[in-house]
Amino acid sequence: MERDTDKGYAMNTYGEQYGFDLKATVDKYHLPEMNKPGYRDQLLKSLERGNLHEITFMKNGKESSGFVTANPQFKSLDFYDMDLSPVYSKAVDSHDVVEQKKAVKVAEVVTEKEQTSKEKAGVTR
Repeated sequence: MERDTDKGYAMNTYGEQYGFDLKATVDKYHLPEMNKPGYRDQLLKSLERGNLHEITFMKNGKESSGFVTANPQFKSLDFYDMDLSPVYSKAVDSHDVVEQKKAVKVAEVVTEKEQTSKEKAGVTR
């Protein structure tokens, strides 16, 4: 960061015109704690203030504890593990990834049911 001679460090500000929508960005990710009443509002207020917020997130289908902070410059969220080591944000499951995994599981169950019903009926290939 550049140091201002009068006021200390210069601060970058990103207003609404910049195009960063914190609510939409948070909603992209599958965060298990979002089901708790009032948690979403608490998280948004914390991130708006620039805080590092403790959170549980899904990473490659598994729950991981860590921290999150808003990064308005790049219109994204930055995730960290419990040791504050960066976690690649594309490794954190988004709602799209979770929905795709659910669809694959449902398709597998349907296929298994069809196979067992054909076996019961005596149909073979």
